[in-house]
Amino acid sequence: MKDTTKNFMYKISSQASLILLILAICTFIALTIFKFDYWHNSFLIKFNDMEAKIMAVFVASIAEAIRFGLLISSSKDIADKNTIGWVLGILASIGMLFYEVFYMAYHVGEYWSRQTTTFTNLFIFLAIMGFILELRLCLLMRGQEPEQKETNQIEIDSILDRNLLQKILKDEKKHNGTANGVISQ
Repeated sequence: MKDTTKNFMYKISSQASLILLILAICTFIALTIFKFDYWHNSFLIKFNDMEAKIMAVFVASIAEAIRFGLLISSSKDIADKNTIGWVLGILASIGMLFYEVFYMAYHVGEYWSRQTTTFTNLFIFLAIMGFILELRLCLLMRGQEPEQKETNQIEIDSILDRNLLQKILKDEKKHNGTANGVISQ
């Protein structure tokens, strides 16, 4: 039983990056929904309903897309050992986190309910969890090598396939007595 649990945990942990990425995307989507509703209401002052919805989708989506882009680029910078790149990415993420926690959360929460801080707290929780997931993903990437190993393996496999094909043709030539490696029918 202990070995089964250990194997199961090992298999799951080997997919940690993917699991954390999916969870981070879920926090981004949830925050986008909150922001959409807030921005839609804000834009109704200047735009008709359809225009306000379009602007709300655009503004809410772009903010979370920036956070997602920072997550991906910081993770890649860490894997590529680009210290300046990932430090700048994390600092930008911290800046966005402060904006969301100390400004957006209160405006969105107040829009959703003036009687309770439940929505403000949920917004703050989602923003912080998204940031924690981003940091964790970046730390997971620290020991990763860039994709060059995979390319090298493809090159090795190609050479091995060529050598194997040459050996097969040579053996076939000996066996059938064909000339120039052409197999007779």
